[in-house]
Amino acid sequence: MLEAINNIRASTDASRLRYSSELNAAAFTHARDMSLQNRPWHFGSDRSSPITRVARVGFEGELIGENIAESFEVPLDILGAWLNEEESRQNILDPQARRMGIGWKQDSDGRIWWVMLVGT
Repeated sequence: MLEAINNIRASTDASRLRYSSELNAAAFTHARDMSLQNRPWHFGSDRSSPITRVARVGFEGELIGENIAESFEVPLDILGAWLNEEESRQNILDPQARRMGIGWKQDSDGRIWWVMLVGT
């Protein structure tokens, strides 16, 4: 997914993103939590916000945004859905963004919970 995102960002003259292990960890943790809650939303079962979760894993940059989804689709389909939603698209294309993390959790029924975090 990172390569696809960077290709899209290149068309807008935004700099390339690189993976952040901290943002990946926060994204995977929240994807698992959304699965346990059985709902896609930005708050954790412990009422944590995206800002709280990235701080917990030691991310020292600024969080730009979080994209979430619940689906049975493959990564590029999820990326397409995010690009069609204004706030998610802004997160992906933000010119200040430098790092990203992505996490997912697949349930036994095949449903996948997706989380993407973007930061400086």
